Amino acid sequence: MALPDVPGGPRAVLWSLLLLVVTGLWSTSVCVVPARAATVVPPCTSLTAWTSTQLYSPGTFCLAISSDLFIFQTDGNLVWYVNNVAQWSSNTAGTGQILALQGDGNVVVYAANGKAVYASSWGYNLAKFTTPDQQKDLSIRWDQHSHTVEHVTYFDASYGLGSALSGLEYMDWGAEGANCTVENRLIFMRFPARSLPAGQFCWSTDNGTLVFQSDGNLVEYVGGTPRWSSGTWGRGARLAIQMDGNIVIYNASGAPIWALSWQVKGWSPRDLTHNNGWIYVQIAPTHQIQLGVYDNMHIQAINWTV
Repeated sequence: MALPDVPGGPRAVLWSLLLLVVTGLWSTSVCVVPARAATVVPPCTSLTAWTSTQLYSPGTFCLAISSDLFIFQTDGNLVWYVNNVAQWSSNTAGTGQILALQGDGNVVVYAANGKAVYASSWGYNLAKFTTPDQQKDLSIRWDQHSHTVEHVTYFDASYGLGSALSGLEYMDWGAEGANCTVENRLIFMRFPARSLPAGQFCWSTDNGTLVFQSDGNLVEYVGGTPRWSSGTWGRGARLAIQMDGNIVIYNASGAPIWALSWQVKGWSPRDLTHNNGWIYVQIAPTHQIQLGVYDNMHIQAINWTV
């Protein structure tokens, strides 16, 4: 029986290895990002490299550095944790039986019957593939509060982001009044779906500070003086950075009370899933808040300045 037609998938010659995978399942989950499974974490490194296909059974693969852990759990789920909190998963708990780092650079989770239940190439229109004689590496990095699981395929002395895993990014925003993220750079989000309660977003540069205050107002301060706000004082409960490219403030009842889409004439939703686009926010030297939303699929951009 041949494995399914996943780009670059292991063929019948690897099927016998698949049959050796431990078939016991620890748990199942209906959550997209489940809690950590009970497991003994195998020895971890921050990077693994391969050329020909490498196969791993549940509980035998992990990458770790600082506060980040990327692990193929004993329940068959491939999960990325930051500070012990799950940020992303392949959603294959109870079904995943083998993790394949394939010779073409695709990262695939297979079920016991050989069916692919997750592939990093799915839905990723910019995926690049190579041959087994080219080196690939899967790495996990921590720097400047930006946590990224990245899969890089090296080819002809150049590199390309060849996997949907490249879209995993987590920004450690800090909290209002304490541990405010201070970076003299723009906030860059490749996988931007986030929902933050009031008081849990604070970002500062030399040019100003942007904070979603505990009173529900999104405010920019320059030299301690407010320059701009969303006007949602006393009403804002949640700041949502969405994969349709919108940034929205919702009240406690879940109704939108401020949205980026309301500020941009002719705004239309973007598809930022699977690395199809990104959002950036920056405070310019002129103290203006500048926000851009880019959609790779349609080569369209939203730019907003206040």
